[in-house]
Amino acid sequence: PVSEEQRGWVQALDHSGRLLRDILDDILDFTRLESGRVAVEAAPFSLRERVAMVEATIRPAMERKALAFTVTVDPALPDGLVGDAGKLGQILLNLLGNAAKFTHSGGVALSVAPAEASADRLRITVADSGIGIAPEALAHIFEPFSQADGSVARRFGGSGLGLAVCRGLLDVLGGSIELETEPGRGTIFTVLFP
Repeated sequence: PVSEEQRGWVQALDHSGRLLRDILDDILDFTRLESGRVAVEAAPFSLRERVAMVEATIRPAMERKALAFTVTVDPALPDGLVGDAGKLGQILLNLLGNAAKFTHSGGVALSVAPAEASADRLRITVADSGIGIAPEALAHIFEPFSQADGSVARRFGGSGLGLAVCRGLLDVLGGSIELETEPGRGTIFTVLFP
């Protein structure tokens, strides 16, 4: 048994450890991308299992902030796909982690559907009701070590590598990422994933 004060210390240590792990993971991923040592896997996987794993990983962060969190996989999509499930999970975790970090109230929604223009791609959207991104930051938002401004790093933490890693992985895979945002109203990331 631990006291309330000790419980607070343990929670702070746990939170700090998770943040440090995330930063190290981003740095390692970015280093691999920069060195051209990213292998692309094309193997069968269960789409719904992969999405469920990501959902289970990120849901506690959403619950800690009392955010609504919805996950929708279009029933028209087959469950058995061929592609790089690891990179799909990594991209989803980065985008959903950012959505949780920058959303204080409201919610986050993940949607996976077939891409309208291409039968061999998934259309993934991650929408949040968070702080949004200032127009002057949009030109640099996918650059390494970039955050909307210096206060973002101080207030929210992180390395500024998550979106650069997402873009780099999608470039290697032959996919794409776009965003729509409005400061104070949220952001929608749209990924086309092969």
